[in-house]
Amino acid sequence: MKKILFKVKGLGIGGIERLAIDILNNLKLEDKKIVLLIENKEENFLEDQLDKNVEKVYLKPDWFNPFLVKIKSRKKNIFYKLLYNILMSCEKIILSKSINNYIENNKEAEIFIDYNGEAGKYIHKIKNIKKVMWIHLSFLGIKENKRKKLEKRFQNFDRIVTICDEMEEEVRKLFPILEEKIIKIYNFINFEKIEEKLSKFNLNIQEEKMLKENYCISVGRLATVKDYETIINAFKILNEKGINEKLYIIGDGNNRENLEKMIKVNRLENQIFLLGQKNNPYIWMKNADMFIHSSKLEGFGLVLVEAMYCGVPIISSDFKCGAKEILLNGEYGELFEVGNFEELAQKIEKLLFDNDRRQKYILKAKKMIKKFSMKNILIEYKKLLEEK
Repeated sequence: MKKILFKVKGLGIGGIERLAIDILNNLKLEDKKIVLLIENKEENFLEDQLDKNVEKVYLKPDWFNPFLVKIKSRKKNIFYKLLYNILMSCEKIILSKSINNYIENNKEAEIFIDYNGEAGKYIHKIKNIKKVMWIHLSFLGIKENKRKKLEKRFQNFDRIVTICDEMEEEVRKLFPILEEKIIKIYNFINFEKIEEKLSKFNLNIQEEKMLKENYCISVGRLATVKDYETIINAFKILNEKGINEKLYIIGDGNNRENLEKMIKVNRLENQIFLLGQKNNPYIWMKNADMFIHSSKLEGFGLVLVEAMYCGVPIISSDFKCGAKEILLNGEYGELFEVGNFEELAQKIEKLLFDNDRRQKYILKAKKMIKKFSMKNILIEYKKLLEEK
């Protein structure tokens, strides 16, 4: 049986990782077996959701990542900075060697998929296999020297997959030499999994109480690119107007401490709550008055489609790539300029007090989300993997 090698960095809590698991668990091919190549052995929080029949191969030695993290924390010292740079170079060698060794020992391996899109720096060393790369992020603002470097790397792939119309157009303009290699396959939503989580959930007494409050919801990593500062500033304006709608933010990340300070400085501790990671964010979405998304940049922003499925109206920043495409230029939800907290505050206030408008968005969204169904999009995956 032929093998498809599907590489990810890890199986941590994130959109790409959740998608990877849904692909691996649900993509059934008659004459091909998918093998998961995982860079890191640590912090694979979602690994237990992976079908036990999926073969897993860890690419780095157990000691490498903990050691790298330790050295990175001391980078201010010139010696450790030098050592860190050496380790990063070694990482490319380790990954390419591990992949090549697997291919050499498994002659039936015929396709290598770089799903997290980070193998470009060593892809030229991967031999004797068809190579496919997924692009999950916009290249907005990329400098020419960086563009040339990426173009050189991307030429080593046989197929380059973008995940929305806007991204496909952007990549074609940036890399015209790659025109014939570029295709688009939407990311998908596993609606059955969401439905299951909406019907089966375990909440403690405090969480049940919180669900009964009037609140808006936001879900995502607590990272600077998600720009939660804009939402906090918008809620400060609402608070000053006497609007006491609560905001729950689900997710975690390295910007948490800064956000906690900002909430405290603006005296919004009784209005904005950082809930951390939640196994089931969907029940929180379903019971919210609206879903707010403030990212500066996204690969596609599939969380908006998840919110639509949960029946909650959406206000989103007009991020690159995907906001206009998902919300059809404001037909299926409200859009605001990235970083414009005053405009966001106005839109939140308007939508809170306009139930007819909220219901209109909810009803329209139900028709639109069908094109992101897992069943439809896995057909596109099969076509790609069966190409000669």
